[in-house]
Parts: sequence; structure tokens; C-alpha cells
Amino acid sequence: PKSHTVLATVALPGTPGSLTAGLGGVWVGDNAARTVTEFDPHTLQVVATVEVPAGPTKLAAGLGALWATLTDGSVVKIDPSSHTSVAVIRGVKLLSLGRTVAWVQTGSEVERLDPATNHVIGPAYRLHATPACIATGSHTVWLSTWFPAPGASSPQPGTPQDLVFESLRIETTNLTALTTPVPIDDAPTCPAAGFGALWAPSSAGKALLRMPLTGPAAPTPTVGTT
Repeated sequence: PKSHTVLATVALPGTPGSLTAGLGGVWVGDNAARTVTEFDPHTLQVVATVEVPAGPTKLAAGLGALWATLTDGSVVKIDPSSHTSVAVIRGVKLLSLGRTVAWVQTGSEVERLDPATNHVIGPAYRLHATPACIATGSHTVWLSTWFPAPGASSPQPGTPQDLVFESLRIETTNLTALTTPVPIDDAPTCPAAGFGALWAPSSAGKALLRMPLTGPAAPTPTVGTT
């Protein structure tokens, strides 16, 4: 990361897609093969390959497990030590992992998932639009939803659209919004939280936008052109 140069290249079998790092390894999902493979980050060798019920589209490592959102509308929880599936949670889509809970989408609602029981915790926060993604940081959850552009049939990441942010505090039990929505034109991907800010690209403005994670009112994006 200091020299910004490629240090090694690892040949991957099949058609790898989703990827995450954590729990001592680098995890790669293969949608077509319906597998999740762990690589040792030091030796770059395969540690284990886990078969899952459907194709993995999103991976996340944390809360003591490897979580994979599958194409059949479920989330599988994998034990990183035994490399076995220990739970399949149906009817949910994994959005993000917080410090103590997993954030999932159930239809048009966002809810918390208890990693100890693998059950959804109420209440739910109803979305104004879908799909959704979540970024966590500084005890605050940023919920993002895509609204379709004029003439578009459905909102999809990577197409012209408006990305609307709403801030929800993790500690609250009623999941109420703390800020008004902040529109960002033509955001092609989900935002990321880090370094005390929320970061989101804007294809329309060819810029990287930075917003503070906390504050009593909706923040004004600071735009730096790329």
C-alpha cells in the first residue's frame, strides 16, 4: 500500500467475483461454482474451499464468521476455523457488519441480525426505495438507496441515478433517521466509511465526495474532482 505496486498475482480457478479480507485470510467467492475459498495472505496458498447452496454475490468477514449473500435470497454463515456452513438465514440480504450486529435487508426494510442467534432483531426501518447499502462508522449507520433516473425502469448501481443518504444511529432501538437525505447524482457504487468521513464517487461530477459521519444536520458534500 505504500508503494502502490502489485506485489504478487494469484491465479484463481473458475470465475471469481466477490472478495473480502479478515479473520486471518482473504476470501473469494465464485458465483458459478457456488464456492467460497480462503487464501493465506502470506503464502498465497488455498487454505480451504467451502461449498455453499447458491452463488455468493457479497462477502463480509466479522462478528466471528464469514458471511455470504447468495443468489437464492439467503445469507450463509461460515465458521472460519472449521470452514463449514453453520447457519443459513433465508429471506435476507447482507448489507454490512457492525460492531455487534449484522445489518440486513428484508424486502423493503432494513433490520439488524443478532450474530449469536442468527435471528432478525426488530424494529425495522422501512426503505423509501431499493436496493440499499450500508456503511458504518463512528457509532452511526449511513443508509443509502438508489432512486431511478428519469426514464429508467429500475435503479441499479452503475447506471445514472440519484444516491440518497440517511443517517441512522446504531445504539437506538427505533432506527429513526438523524439527518435529511443528501442527494448525489449518478453514484455508481456504494459509499465507504473511513477516516472520519463517508466517501462516495459521483460519475456525473467526476468527483469523489466526502461527508462527515456525524452532525445534527444533513452535511454538505465536499467535492474534489478526480
